[in-house]
Amino acid sequence: MSEPVSGRSSGRSDTSSRALSLDSLREALAAWRAKDVRVVLVSGAFDLPQAGHARRVREARRRGDRLVVAVEADALAARTLGPGRPSSKAADRARVMAALRGVDAVTIVTEVELERLVSELGESGGAADSDALDRERWLALRASSR
Repeated sequence: MSEPVSGRSSGRSDTSSRALSLDSLREALAAWRAKDVRVVLVSGAFDLPQAGHARRVREARRRGDRLVVAVEADALAARTLGPGRPSSKAADRARVMAALRGVDAVTIVTEVELERLVSELGESGGAADSDALDRERWLALRASSR
């Protein structure tokens, strides 16, 4: 199940005080949609922090008004990355991502939860980027949500 960690782009360093459950994230998404806010979702394992992660977040943020980072749960990340990975637990990877400037919310997702979020965002005109879903499934999800 999801273990959310939320951060705001305000630069506050205490990201744990704004943790959201997946249900709370959905409430935030609904509130943002009601205000016609474009939400961008970026997902991945985000193991072994690197400049590419920061660049990916920065580029995703430019595509919308709010940025949600979905960190792959440990089992999903292990399938995506291969044997011996991820090197750190999902909660730790989520805290690192929440600390990046421009990130509005971070949550930990399973593959099923990720697919649902992608579908929900597509229905509302949001954008998404994912490492965990193969290209055919990704395109099918995006097409079915339009």
